[in-house]
Amino acid sequence: MKLSEKLREKEKEQDKVYDVLYWKPSEGDVLEGTVTDIGTTITAHGDSDFVQVETDEKKKFMVFCNGLLKRLLDEEEVKKGDYIAIRFKGFVQSKKSKTKRYRNYILVKDDPE
Repeated sequence: MKLSEKLREKEKEQDKVYDVLYWKPSEGDVLEGTVTDIGTTITAHGDSDFVQVETDEKKKFMVFCNGLLKRLLDEEEVKKGDYIAIRFKGFVQSKKSKTKRYRNYILVKDDPE
């Protein structure tokens, strides 16, 4: 693929409009629903991993993933169509840096039987 084609693809992604709400949780909030999309998108701050979740009330939420949430999604092997719940546990002080905090999450996936 030529670089000019890659640029056009990136521009399309950057201009993409999502018909979703952005999940901005407070400590203890839970988002539960069906995964409708999962991947990487371009934001004003660069590429960002995301998961879209549609609740039982048919509201779609975009959740931008930090390293922890991305790891949890990978560990649970979450894919489109899975039913998940994410709890935001608040901010935690980084063990590697005394000046940085990160968002702490718990994620579970429904295992159909």
